[in-house]
Amino acid sequence: MASSELSKLLIQSGALKFGSFETKSGRQSPFFLNFGDICDGNSMDRLADLYAASIIQKMDSLPDVIFGPAYKGIPLAVAIASALSRKSGAPVSFAFDRKEAKDHGEGGKIVGRQIAPHHRVVIVDDVLTSGISVRHSLDCVRRTGCKVLGIMIGVDRCELPANGQAGKTAAESISNDSGIEVHSLVTIGDVIADLNSDEHLKSAAGLTPKILESVAEYRRKFAR
Repeated sequence: MASSELSKLLIQSGALKFGSFETKSGRQSPFFLNFGDICDGNSMDRLADLYAASIIQKMDSLPDVIFGPAYKGIPLAVAIASALSRKSGAPVSFAFDRKEAKDHGEGGKIVGRQIAPHHRVVIVDDVLTSGISVRHSLDCVRRTGCKVLGIMIGVDRCELPANGQAGKTAAESISNDSGIEVHSLVTIGDVIADLNSDEHLKSAAGLTPKILESVAEYRRKFAR
């Protein structure tokens, strides 16, 4: 259910696009995911509910804090903390980092809940490609001495990092290096399968046989 619901939301919001796009690693990708296009209240509530349900299902305990990286992780962290609080009845806080540390006013690198060693934290992010953003978030959060329950990603592109461990996806490399499990609501394979099984969504996405083949070829080269 989470897979099909998220796939539908990605198409309805225009967050999933097909064409030719350059990733951070320099690869030319036939698809691109931009969660910044999920920018109205109703859509964000739907997305946050999917994250919250998955966190409750997959984490060992309820987090005290949801951490999202600047910038796209900020609205995610806020919405997911709110959804978790509604679902659990327990207060769940949010926090996010600044791109640059503030040297005046309250100062510091983290905004929102100031994470302490006794806090249980879940890191959230939108899309996992190379894993650079997730690793940065993990480093930032771990410096507080807190317990990181896990990492929850919206869509895992299941890509093999250009400079990562041979044969491991970005998620597997991060888990192997940190000992922290990386979860995702869906993989890009799940999304393509959902679109293929729904002619209306397939048409709305403009998913032609030529595009499907280019996606398949890209994933054969760079993902699994």
